[in-house]
Amino acid sequence: MNSDEFLTQIKTHADQYSIWIEPINRLRKSFVPKKYLSYNDLKHMELAVDEAEAKQKAAHDLPSKIFDFIDENYVDYLGFTQDECETIIASFYGNLDFEILLFRYTNRAIEELELTGEKVWFLRGLVSSSLENCGLDYRDFFGALSDLFQSAKKHGVNPIDSFRQVAAISSRDKPRGYKTSVSKIMMDYVHDVEYRDKYRPTKG
Repeated sequence: MNSDEFLTQIKTHADQYSIWIEPINRLRKSFVPKKYLSYNDLKHMELAVDEAEAKQKAAHDLPSKIFDFIDENYVDYLGFTQDECETIIASFYGNLDFEILLFRYTNRAIEELELTGEKVWFLRGLVSSSLENCGLDYRDFFGALSDLFQSAKKHGVNPIDSFRQVAAISSRDKPRGYKTSVSKIMMDYVHDVEYRDKYRPTKG
């Protein structure tokens, strides 16, 4: 798949997901007018949202279709140029719902990496992080990167080269969720790890 085909398909998925998630968003917003949500209110909202999402998936499981798209095409993304990846990311910029879904994919990749130790899940998680482009809270983004890195390392997968590879194709533009680009965030993370390893005091 070339970058134009990837862009067309992921933009279509993003637009479709905005429509798919709308009834669930309306349900969630129906709880917001209350000045104060008790613990029971929150649990009731979570249950109602979970049930609504389950019904949506039973009728049309679009999230799984999007996850399958990333599963099957992450290698193509890794082969695109930085300019091509930036164009892809820009095609759904500001689509918060889709960025949340991409972050959920990243968490799924972390879980699968923990369970299997397979490098494929490490790479998929890096690709979804690049696509999500720190559009949400930077603390969540940094936490996910750290979890990917540490889990890969624990399972004997050298994470540094892959971090550099994805940093080199990720966006150079300032994201909504942080003050520096995702490309720089990933590269700085590697530099920090290498610095700590180099100057970590040796025992004895």
